[in-house]
Amino acid sequence: MTRPIRSTSPAIVIAAALALGAPLALAPARADDGAPAGGSARMGEIARLEDGRDPAAVPLLVEWVRDAELLPAVRARSARALGRLKSVLAKAGDPIQSSALEVLSEVAANDLPGDAPGARVRHEAIFALGQIASDHPASREALYAARAAKDDARARALAAEATGKLGKPEMVPALAALLGDDPSPRARAMAAVGLGRLGAPGAVEPLLEAIATEKDTATRELVAWAIDASLRALARVPAPPPAKEGEKPDPDAEAARRHAEAVEAMKAARDAIIGTPRLFDESARVRATLHRALYRLPEEHLPAPASARLGLAPAEVAAWNVALVRRQGLRAAKRNDGDGLARVVGSLIADARHRSFHVRRSALAALGEVVATTGTVWEWSSATGVTEPGPKTILAAVRAALRDPRRTVRAAALVALARLDPRAGEAAARERLSETDPIVRAGAVSALAIALGKEAPDALGKLFGRLDARARLACVDALAGLDDEVKATPAARALARRALAVDDLAVRGTAVALVAAVTEPEDARAEAVASLGDALAASSGRAFYEVREDIVRSLGTMNDQGAVPILETALADPMESVRDLAAGSLETLTGKRPAPRKPRAAAEAEVRMAEARTPDGVLAEALPPDPAGAPLPRGTSLVLVTERGKVRIELFTADAAIHARNVVSLARRGFYDGRTIHRVVTDFVVQGGCPRGDGWGDPGYTLRDEINPRYYERGVLGMPKAGDDTGGCQLFVMHSWHPHLDGRYTAFGAVTEGLAVIDELEEGDRIFSVRVEREGRTDR
Repeated sequence: MTRPIRSTSPAIVIAAALALGAPLALAPARADDGAPAGGSARMGEIARLEDGRDPAAVPLLVEWVRDAELLPAVRARSARALGRLKSVLAKAGDPIQSSALEVLSEVAANDLPGDAPGARVRHEAIFALGQIASDHPASREALYAARAAKDDARARALAAEATGKLGKPEMVPALAALLGDDPSPRARAMAAVGLGRLGAPGAVEPLLEAIATEKDTATRELVAWAIDASLRALARVPAPPPAKEGEKPDPDAEAARRHAEAVEAMKAARDAIIGTPRLFDESARVRATLHRALYRLPEEHLPAPASARLGLAPAEVAAWNVALVRRQGLRAAKRNDGDGLARVVGSLIADARHRSFHVRRSALAALGEVVATTGTVWEWSSATGVTEPGPKTILAAVRAALRDPRRTVRAAALVALARLDPRAGEAAARERLSETDPIVRAGAVSALAIALGKEAPDALGKLFGRLDARARLACVDALAGLDDEVKATPAARALARRALAVDDLAVRGTAVALVAAVTEPEDARAEAVASLGDALAASSGRAFYEVREDIVRSLGTMNDQGAVPILETALADPMESVRDLAAGSLETLTGKRPAPRKPRAAAEAEVRMAEARTPDGVLAEALPPDPAGAPLPRGTSLVLVTERGKVRIELFTADAAIHARNVVSLARRGFYDGRTIHRVVTDFVVQGGCPRGDGWGDPGYTLRDEINPRYYERGVLGMPKAGDDTGGCQLFVMHSWHPHLDGRYTAFGAVTEGLAVIDELEEGDRIFSVRVEREGRTDR
């Protein structure tokens, strides 16, 4: 059954009415007009304006934020809508953007106590300023005032977070002062997060001082996160290119200065972390994060293993992180320190028998990387002088893991064995290519590629036609992991082109980057451009729009004029994002940016068609919920029954109304029943709900982002996406708080029962059913 295309955006109606001088019938609820609490009917109008993504809506939203006679809930919701329209504001330019920033700044600077009726409006305005992240003078002054709000700790915390989003290194002193002096632990924590977002050399010292003195455990954990984030950013500061013989040094003195500052900050951080008792903090997360931060450093700045005390028992570091920490530490231990390396490897062997499958598979990955630069495990033993634990002991631990009850541990063991003993690894991989479990089969493909090295492209090419989609995807990933010299061989290039021609979203989408990366010799570049052009022509339909985006983006990087006519055809693509990327790639290749052409009406209708068939044959409505639809009652929950146990998730029905209604609608139709968990990143997220089972599927439509001030703490439910406004049906749940997701992804629920089950889920686990519960009763 088809449904009509969604009617004209309310924002367009508003624009037309304003142009004609007509009165608008969208006046929001006022405090004295007898509207229901919160003006819920008017909230729907705001949601429609937000969903329209039209600059014409901004003046009306600005007026509603400013109007003190309106209900605070309406004003707050209008402020949030302006923050969500940041991309619209960026394109609109002055005076539209300035009007929004000025009214948000005006409200954010109001000196109100935290419990005042208007405080909620102020909080939303501060959050919106952070989302827009403009360096407008009014915005800076408002955030300064909010950081100094004596009677409103939440305003100070939000202002600290928003200040970090501005990305200005000169903001370090202001955030450092808040971090050191604010009486609120949450405000101090957000000041730390803000400093971590800046990634500036000057941010490291106040963070190191705070980690030593902060008494609140939760705040200390975020300070440790900020130290780690800062060091990651500093490690990416490029060194100026060395001067060629007979030439003067590079004239870019500013680049040299930035690199020198980054190096000094990293050295200071290394010494401070090694010397602080916080390396063995009472909080497992602080301990693990500081160790991880230490080994994010470039190799030349790593400490000696003895000084870093690498041989930690699992009880001394957060269990999930211990193997990951040691994995980083191996880089340092390999540097002429046989005793340190022996201690680390011995610990990893013990970790391979740990009760947590997260630790076991991480330990196996680390063991496999021991020999990354020294050949087989026997060559490694000879080169390092480490005889205990010797090669036989290491191999025995890995072979034992081939029988592990967890599929992802068995897959990790296959890859480790291929690295340590290629001959044994090849035999084990070939044996398991016929495994019934797709995760293990994919691991066998990866292991085979590693074991065969230069011969891998030929072997994988012979297997490719007999493999299922997941194993084919593993082939492409395995090719991408080989040396550049191997990837450029005719056999590797031929296999990459075969993968690009496969009519499977994930396989083709993953092959795009591999084909585009091989541009030498010259004939390879022309060959790659032609293959990408064929793939673009074969990737029609809404489902393949991300593949088309990747293709036109890649064509712009290949410095080949043969890509120009291909990109010109993409200017009329039915998806606006593809058209824009094609225009940008053409500008790169020709120096001129053409205007995207209007797509055919039929093609446009194809993108917005009202129904789509999912891969398993279920006919699904292909339009997201009406943004102004009736809100779900507070307390609405999802109950997921998985093969590891039951999980209950309460939805944020007010903060992310569309996402909440969407997931409830899908659950009521049985959409999630029988789906799998397709992604698990230890100490980060569990992700599932994809109709394809590989992360590339959606329900036939996309959702607008509903970014809100909820933090991505442990147990929070979020919506994966491939770019702005591309959410759909997939779900992810946090293992732990990762602030870099805050303000970037839509948070729309939180686990209230079953966090231990979340910890036990691994790739391939099934979701048996998802029920909806509200007000204490099942609604399925």
